[in-house]
Amino acid sequence: MATKNTINIKGFEKEKSLDLFKPSQICSTEKLEAYYINARDNAIFRYRDILKELPNINPAQEEDLIIKGSSAFNTQITKSIELIDLAYDFLNYYHAIKTEEQLRYEFERAKKVFYEKLELPLILEFNYQLFTFADIFNFPTFYSYANPETRTDYGKGAYHIAFPATQALLTDDELMVAMKHEWGHIYQGHCRVNFKNNETFEKANANRAMDISINIGMSPEEKELLFSVVRKLTRNDKACPCMDLPSPKDKGGYSIRLNTKPGDWKTPLKYIKAYHKPPEDETPPPPQPPKNEIMIGDYVSIDGTSPKKRGRVVGVDKLTGEYTVEEISDEEWKRIKEQIKNSI
Repeated sequence: MATKNTINIKGFEKEKSLDLFKPSQICSTEKLEAYYINARDNAIFRYRDILKELPNINPAQEEDLIIKGSSAFNTQITKSIELIDLAYDFLNYYHAIKTEEQLRYEFERAKKVFYEKLELPLILEFNYQLFTFADIFNFPTFYSYANPETRTDYGKGAYHIAFPATQALLTDDELMVAMKHEWGHIYQGHCRVNFKNNETFEKANANRAMDISINIGMSPEEKELLFSVVRKLTRNDKACPCMDLPSPKDKGGYSIRLNTKPGDWKTPLKYIKAYHKPPEDETPPPPQPPKNEIMIGDYVSIDGTSPKKRGRVVGVDKLTGEYTVEEISDEEWKRIKEQIKNSI
C-alpha cells in the first residue's frame, strides 16, 4: 500500500484529456472492457515486437528486463517472451472487476469501512492503474493522497483513497484492514509530506517507514490480514508488508533491533538509512542537462523516420522510457502547430 505525496499537475492535466487515464467513480461495463484492452495492448502487444528485437540491439537491455521481471514475478525467466506471457497472465488476474454491477458493489463494500461519518473531505475512487508494461512490475494497489484542487462540500482540497480492481479478490475483513492502513496515511499526515531533495533511497524507504508507523499499531489479527492482502495483490505467497524494524526481511522487517512507536515514521527511516543505505560515491556524477519528459497526451515528431512520424503519445513505459505514438496526418499536425502558436 502506498501514498502519493505529490501531484504532478502538468502531467495530470495532460492525462485528463484521455478519458482512460484518470480515476473514476462509476463507469460502464464497456469502459471497464476498454480499460482491459488498453492495458493489454500497452503492456503486451505494443511491446512484443520491441522486446523481440532487444537482443539484436542491446543484449544488456534484455538482461536487465529479465532481472526485473524475475524479481516481479518471483520466478526464473530466461527470455523476454516468457516475461510477456507472465505479464499477460497477470493482466487476466488483475481484471477482477469486469462489469458496472461489480464495480458498484465494490464501491459499496469500501464505503462500509470508509469512515463516512468523519467530518473530513474524503473521496473514494476506483483506479485501474495498469496502462504500461512497466506498471506490471509495480502491482496495482490501494493508495492515498491529498489533492489541493479537489472541490467538495467542505471547499477546496480533499484527501483521496483509491482502490484497485483486485479489491474484488479480498474478503470483507481484508478490505477493512487495507482501508484502515490507507486511513492511517491520512491521519498521520503522510499525504502532505513533500521531499525537497530528489534522493531516491530516502523516497523509496520513507513510504516503508510510514507503513511501519501504521502497521505496528494494529492488532495481531489485523497484521495477519495485512499479509494476506499483500500476497493477494502481488500474487506472491512470500510477499510481506512493512511491519517493523526488528523482524527479519521474510517477516516484513529490516533486522534492526530497535522498537519504534505507532505514528512515528521518521525514526524508522533514520535507522533504515543508517543500516541499509549504500555508501555514496566520493566523486559525484557530473550534472546532467534536464530531460524533456514525454507524457501521455503530448504530440511528438520523431526524427530519423522517412516519412516523418508524427502523432500523439498514448503510452509511456516507465521502465525503458519508450513511448507509443498514435500517428496523425500532416494536415492534423499543421493544425495542432497552429493552435500551439496561437496560444503562446
